[in-house]
Amino acid sequence: MARTKQTFRKPSAQHRGSGRSAPPDIYEGRTSGTQKHTIPVVFKLTASEDVKHDESVSLLIGGKTHRMAPPSPACDAWRVCVAIPPGEHQYQYAVTDTNSVLKRHEHMKEEGEDGRSAGRTPQIMKRSVPTRRSAILLIVMDTFEDFKRNWASVTPSEQEFEHAFTASALFSSTQRPSPFTLLPDPDALPASLPNTATIHTSASKAVTLQFEAGACHLTKRLATNVACGTVNEVAVGGLIEQGANIKDGVEDGNGRRLSLVGLVVAYHHGPAAGKVLRALLDAGAPIDASAHAEGRTTIEVAIREGRWALLEILLEPQYKAAVNGMQLLSEMAVEGEAKGLSPAAHLRIVKKIAKRDRSVLTEVHGNGKQPIHCYCKHTLPDPKCQEQLIDYFVEMCGRDIVNATDSDGRRPLWDAYFSWPLSRTGRKETIQRFYYLGAAEHINTPDSSGSTLLWDLAREMTDDDEYEPSGVPVEPGLLDLLTHGASLTAAGVTPQRAIREAGVEQREREPCRGCDMMRDMLMDIDYDYEDCDRCQRMRGYVDEYSDEEDEANWPLRRIVRAYETFVNTTVPHETIRAINTALQPSRSIAASLAQPIPISETTHATLPPEIQTTIASLLTASPSLPIGEKPFGTRIDRALQRYVTAASRSIIQDGNVHVVGGPGQPPLRPFAIGGVANRCMSVCEVLYRAVRSEAQRWGIELSLRHGLNDDDRILDNMQMV
Repeated sequence: MARTKQTFRKPSAQHRGSGRSAPPDIYEGRTSGTQKHTIPVVFKLTASEDVKHDESVSLLIGGKTHRMAPPSPACDAWRVCVAIPPGEHQYQYAVTDTNSVLKRHEHMKEEGEDGRSAGRTPQIMKRSVPTRRSAILLIVMDTFEDFKRNWASVTPSEQEFEHAFTASALFSSTQRPSPFTLLPDPDALPASLPNTATIHTSASKAVTLQFEAGACHLTKRLATNVACGTVNEVAVGGLIEQGANIKDGVEDGNGRRLSLVGLVVAYHHGPAAGKVLRALLDAGAPIDASAHAEGRTTIEVAIREGRWALLEILLEPQYKAAVNGMQLLSEMAVEGEAKGLSPAAHLRIVKKIAKRDRSVLTEVHGNGKQPIHCYCKHTLPDPKCQEQLIDYFVEMCGRDIVNATDSDGRRPLWDAYFSWPLSRTGRKETIQRFYYLGAAEHINTPDSSGSTLLWDLAREMTDDDEYEPSGVPVEPGLLDLLTHGASLTAAGVTPQRAIREAGVEQREREPCRGCDMMRDMLMDIDYDYEDCDRCQRMRGYVDEYSDEEDEANWPLRRIVRAYETFVNTTVPHETIRAINTALQPSRSIAASLAQPIPISETTHATLPPEIQTTIASLLTASPSLPIGEKPFGTRIDRALQRYVTAASRSIIQDGNVHVVGGPGQPPLRPFAIGGVANRCMSVCEVLYRAVRSEAQRWGIELSLRHGLNDDDRILDNMQMV
């Protein structure tokens, strides 16, 4: 068959009319040879406000202009059916008046800065229509936006002509249609449609519908119009009343068996999609083609395609949609944000799915992960909704779900920490909520490979960061884990390894001062200086060490650097905060307990100090910090608890000033050294000594400052006791 390409120009006035042939000077190019076969192609153009009530739309193709049928209650699109021969044929839509006189081409509206036509050559936007099966009906769907600056072309392939087109089969005619002639609208005819129809749109790939042998004409019309997205609920109801079978399914070009409901979810993108879906469901159309159909179910398609409004309709209880066994919530976690689902709607849909079947909340997805794992990695972008979602899982499944393990022995907290980017909205709130619900209980429990969360997070940072640990800031995630009880020892980091790595890192950074001085002196005279023997040996050692071990130990260095900050900064701050929190009840009730209690109108009694102290002790919680390393954590907790006990008693008996100190009143020093009452220490002094001891144990720098490390001050202010 000869292939022809038509290039359109604006037709002259005397040749504007329905079905009239245009002279050669209007269209460049001419179809060569006689076409023996043609196939009907239905062109549909979605309705647009750009077309006024006194205007019409025409299709220009093959040197002819065909006026299109206007939108109707049954079809929300301009439409026309034309006989098309094989080959490539450009076409265009034009707005005409009621007499088919051309008014404007949509694609010619582009103007230059001076208001005149920019004179640009329109881009070609092809609508090629090859199909896998022989089909005698093709449908092309377009929108006005597509044609404002573009041409398009339709290209029926030779496959469509494997079976000769029999006009009588479709149009009750014995005459073979000539190329580019106007044909009756198939939807308006009672004759049988073919078993295969191919629909082309600019929004997605071509859709091929394959009907079963014996499918009625009304059923084919209903399914085809649903896939085009131009049918509304009124037309659906009319076709059902006339006898369209809504129980049968249809096979698409991907080999999927779809119900009519599934066809709406997959392909109907018109404004009436929701109403069409309800019309089918209320009429008894099944949600899925069959219980054992291969491929995705209709609800899965709705989630994958982001058809959220349609999904909520499907989940209404009267339609009894099956939701279990498909890992819908895990799919929702991934697709929700990507497909524009608002956090509030996301939470609402999760609850609707779980209401249909509670088992979906614990369905195992890939790698043994439950939905709660997925929602820790793919958090809702609204922190409040994310917290409500986590609380909903706990409410429905119990607190144990916060520590549910996947196939690798990892808990949801791992997914929360590995949720990238680190600034992701909802990440911090998710982690804190899990700690509140008890996730810290397993913070040092290793996964199936023997790694803890602390080590794995440090290793992940090393894989993603090309910089050496000493050259990057301390990772907040590592510091957060340490603050909630993560242990270096449990992660395989020992003081001996830390000290060894600290020595290697220091040697890597230490320059040879002699070599540096000589290099600076000789730089001006452009003289190359050779490093001394020590530097050469050191460089060779470092290079050898780096090649074999250095990068493998970068997670260790990151952890130790985070621990240095934790020991010097976090622990002191958290200790003081824990003390103030624990003493808050004592400070609040001290004045109340000291007030006289009225026994009668003339008699008042005051609680004895020992009773006041007992009441205050019952109201004062015993504080503790979740420090994973021992004996450091034990020492801090012991000092913390003893200080709070002594301070609470002192507040009740003597007042708060005896604890915090004031003019002429030193702060509380409850810790006696060696049993000598005159040599006592405050909690800050004890805290400093514990931090200093831990820093020495791990070979880390001591940056916490205290008066005890100022030797001159101590020597100058010594007094005899």
